[in-house]
Amino acid sequence: MNDYLTENENVLCLKRRLLPPAWMQTEVSLPMSAAECFKAVHGAGIHWLPRARAESDPSYKQVIPYVVLRSRAAGQLACYRRKGRERRLHDLWSVGIGGHVNPEDGAENDRRPADIIEKGLMRELGEELTDCHTVSRPIFKGIINEEITDVGTVHLGLVYMAEAGDMDNVAPGSELVDFHWMEPPSIVRMNLELWGRLALKLIVDEQPISSRR
Repeated sequence: MNDYLTENENVLCLKRRLLPPAWMQTEVSLPMSAAECFKAVHGAGIHWLPRARAESDPSYKQVIPYVVLRSRAAGQLACYRRKGRERRLHDLWSVGIGGHVNPEDGAENDRRPADIIEKGLMRELGEELTDCHTVSRPIFKGIINEEITDVGTVHLGLVYMAEAGDMDNVAPGSELVDFHWMEPPSIVRMNLELWGRLALKLIVDEQPISSRR
């Protein structure tokens, strides 16, 4: 995404007060079906807000599809060090590839939030991975939310998992710094962003995964 779009883009948001209270707790990692999630999203109604406004208005939650990549053969997860456009997360490690959903991801008369969000998810994967032809179609796992950081207060994560058939053929773009594959127990010991820790609870069987302070 170029700087012009970042400065002038509209992003898909949901009204906080219309979302399930269980989603809005301090730290949430909630497994659910895609049908259950998007029924709640549809009920809240989608809004396209200027990103600059949404970043400072906690009465809305910006929707972020967050895709965790797992090696089909080895069970390792892709991770990278944050750089990119969100300076508040710089130098933290992440296991999720994600971004905002924009109006270009759905026609104005498209009223199915699930379709719009999935289009945004696939666009973002195409932007962040220069080669992802061995990556399976992402499968929805659940939602994550945190009300601790400035970033978390205005964002809601929809977690998906995709499997890579061949790790060597997954080519990261320039924003995925130090991209490599690791076992989940090793990732947990890293300086991982809070969303990453919450997402891991939906992806791996090892419990508990302690939250980062």
